[in-house]
Amino acid sequence: IKSMDNQVLLQLKDERAERNIEQEMAKPLVMVVENDQDTLLLISVLLRNIGYNVIDASNGEKALELLQANNPEIIFMDVYMPVMDGFTATRRIRELAEPYRFVTIIGLVAGAVQENIEKCRAAGMNDYISKPFRLEEIMGKLKLPPAA
Repeated sequence: IKSMDNQVLLQLKDERAERNIEQEMAKPLVMVVENDQDTLLLISVLLRNIGYNVIDASNGEKALELLQANNPEIIFMDVYMPVMDGFTATRRIRELAEPYRFVTIIGLVAGAVQENIEKCRAAGMNDYISKPFRLEEIMGKLKLPPAA
C-alpha cells in the first residue's frame, strides 16, 4: 500500500509540474534589449509581474541570436547600445524571414528627441517609449498590432 501511495504522489507531482510548464508556456513572451542593467531589471520585473515571460539581451547582436530561438511577440529595444545598436538590430530583424520580421519592436529612447523618433521609424520600429518611462506606457505598447 505504501508503494502505491508513493506512486500516486509521484503522479500528482508530475501532473502539477506539467500544468506549471503549460501555464508558463501560455504566457506571452517579450524580449527586452537594454544595456543598462537597472533599466533592464526594472522593465523585466514589471513585465513578469503583469504576466509575461521575459528574455533579455544586453545588445542588438545578442537580440538577433535570441530572436529566432525564442520568437517573442514584442521587443522593447534600447536604441543606443554597445556592440550593435537598436537601430541596426531592428533593420536586420526586418530583413529576416517570417515570422521574425513582423515582430512588434518598441524603441526605448532617452528623451523624446525628434531626431531619435524619426530614426526609430526609419529603422522599422513600430513605436517608441521615452526613458524614463511609466508603467502605463509599457502597458499601452503591449496592445500594439504586429508590424506589417
